[in-house]
Amino acid sequence: MAKELLTKVNPSNTLVSFSTMIDAITQAVKQSNVKVVYNYPGRPATALADNIKHIFPEIDVQDYLTNEFVAAAKGFGSSVAGCERSLVVFKDVGVNVACDHFYCMNHVGINRGLVFFISDDPSAWHSQNEEDSRGIYFNAGLPILEPYDQYSAYYSILIAYELSELVRLPFFIRTTGRSLTETFKPEANDLKNVNLPFAKDFVDIPYDAKNKWLSIFGSVEEDREELIKKQNELKKWFNKLEVNIVKGSGSLAVIASGFPATQLENENLVSNMSLLKLLTVYPLPEELILSFLKDKERVLVIDQGEPLLEMLIRDLAHRHGLNKQILGKLNGYVRCVGEFRDDDLKIAVNAFKNNTPVYSFPRHKQIAKAPAFKEDDGFRILVECVRDAVKETGCHPLYCSDAGQASRIPETPEIENLLHMETTMGCAISYLAGGIEAYKRRGEDIPFKGIAYIGDSDFFHSAFSGICEAVAKDLPMLMLLVDNQGAVSTGKQAHFGMKINNQIKQLSIKKILQALDVSFLEESNIMDKKNLTLKLVKSLKHNGFAVLIVHTE
Repeated sequence: MAKELLTKVNPSNTLVSFSTMIDAITQAVKQSNVKVVYNYPGRPATALADNIKHIFPEIDVQDYLTNEFVAAAKGFGSSVAGCERSLVVFKDVGVNVACDHFYCMNHVGINRGLVFFISDDPSAWHSQNEEDSRGIYFNAGLPILEPYDQYSAYYSILIAYELSELVRLPFFIRTTGRSLTETFKPEANDLKNVNLPFAKDFVDIPYDAKNKWLSIFGSVEEDREELIKKQNELKKWFNKLEVNIVKGSGSLAVIASGFPATQLENENLVSNMSLLKLLTVYPLPEELILSFLKDKERVLVIDQGEPLLEMLIRDLAHRHGLNKQILGKLNGYVRCVGEFRDDDLKIAVNAFKNNTPVYSFPRHKQIAKAPAFKEDDGFRILVECVRDAVKETGCHPLYCSDAGQASRIPETPEIENLLHMETTMGCAISYLAGGIEAYKRRGEDIPFKGIAYIGDSDFFHSAFSGICEAVAKDLPMLMLLVDNQGAVSTGKQAHFGMKINNQIKQLSIKKILQALDVSFLEESNIMDKKNLTLKLVKSLKHNGFAVLIVHTE
């Protein structure tokens, strides 16, 4: 029989003053009775985990997890088996690592409230690419909230936990890096009459309930039908929450989600126009939007990233026979690339008023750029020693790296040519393996010496699988395992190769590699450049899979 737990807390409609999204969300997380935060560090999202850890030390913030897949799995386990609310935090590219779970959670559902806080990074200020993560949640049919200011961020957390339990689905709160660093006016608050839901009769389904928590062949169609019912229920809720705000008047209108909705007001671009600020992006609050569209001549849709909102609103209007001009990125009125800044929104609104598309927008004044290494930086010292060792051995290097510190190499004079391939985490060893094996299959000599930069946090995150294959085949390459004692690119958060606390056993990367029976395994330290260079030369001459662990502290 289902067991009702006595940890249910009625969300309060009383809020204090906030000037940042981070502070507002932190307070709402505590108010929602969240017990644990699961996180793999990555800017800009890590700022939230750091703030919760600082403000509310009683909340268990696990920012040392191996990767986002593990974080998402633990969130599901906390909800179903632990009957406890949790928050999962990571950045846009981390969604790619975790997304397998979303296509099962949407089938089997959850127990206690499970919310994913995701921060996308348009213009890639802290990332290897620009990605709109909303497409993944949308494709899984899972609800998306996109706060436009600090108070909508606060309420998005309270709403997400309650509705998560009412419909038994995980919720996704999508923000962007700009919105998390913005300072808002505390007195500017459009949300005066929020209709907060409350899952007052919530009962946990037993974790061992027969066939309930199985995503298997026989239940897929039934589960999908159930998901559609849940989406329809959410549409009704989203229509009556009073968090999607209509402002202004006129036959010309703008519908915007996320921080761009507030940018439009801050830049005074929507005077003499109607503005609909959407918090609930998916499923759409269809009744509200149809009512808004009814007397409008033209509508401009602005959302940060891919034109998801624009396509959903076009589809809604088409299904209901509304013959309205709905304009946006798809027809050249709104910039398609990068974070909205400079005059992007001004140009878009003027184009809309003139009913003339722009198509080509000016290049942004400032482009994201990794900072160059300082001369005394440990990673730079390592790369300089690699350069010298390569010169001494006369080999032809192919430098690969997982995402991380190495992205700064091309911006650093004198070593700017010592990186050829870098995309995502966990890629470098397998990139080299694929290239090496192509030459082997053709019976040709390998024309390069593969050199892979792998960070210590990355070793646990996603590099390990590729390492296992390379060791098993003893592929001729050099892996430089850079021991930074933390996730150095995101704030030196701990990992399992470090001392985290007295309750967590420290794992030795060296012992793990020894257990794999790596054919060549050595250690060195950037403090002894002569020894480091000698060992680099030795490892480059090894005709198999070689590992050099380099300590930077």
